[in-house]
Amino acid sequence: MDWFSQVIGVLKLFVSTRIIIGILITSGFLLFFGKYFPFLDEIIYNNKAIIFIIFIFTAAILIVAIATSIINPILKIIKSYNVKRWLMKRYIKALNDSEKAILREFFLQGKDEIILPVNNPNVVKLIEKGILSSTGAYIKHLPIGTTMYVEISYEARELIDLKLIGWPEGMPKRPKQKEFNNILKNRPQFINVIKAEKAERNPFDEWFK
Repeated sequence: MDWFSQVIGVLKLFVSTRIIIGILITSGFLLFFGKYFPFLDEIIYNNKAIIFIIFIFTAAILIVAIATSIINPILKIIKSYNVKRWLMKRYIKALNDSEKAILREFFLQGKDEIILPVNNPNVVKLIEKGILSSTGAYIKHLPIGTTMYVEISYEARELIDLKLIGWPEGMPKRPKQKEFNNILKNRPQFINVIKAEKAERNPFDEWFK
């Protein structure tokens, strides 16, 4: 089928679609309606096989052209999605400890959007990789840099394995004190600055009162 598509592609370079449609209509008319016009009987009788071949060939060209115009965009979308998904998997598996700590903040704070310094090197990397995306809301300038609300992208959220970002087994169920302390100990340093600026209550604090 590939070679046939290539032949049709070459033909289309030299013959316009309008001409192909015209030939198809003409040959189809002669085959199916020529009998109603007596003066065409001899022409059709002497050339019926050729007219039939022309009709089939031009019909095939149009069918393949239409199918190609529909299938190609779909294949491009699927290919693009698969490539993005493959890259995202590689990015997530290659996260460094600082990047993992940033991603854990979404689960620690129990929010879909959290405030982060968008010019922090590790935050920048996560945004460039498509793992995080900034919403553009709550832009504020702090000593740690420009902060705004950031969310985990839809593509990354589908693929993030909590174990890969160092999330202890058993969380967000009631975690052990030791596990929770290790998580808190390894939080990004800029979180304290953000918490001081915008007092945010940790949803896990009440577990250890």
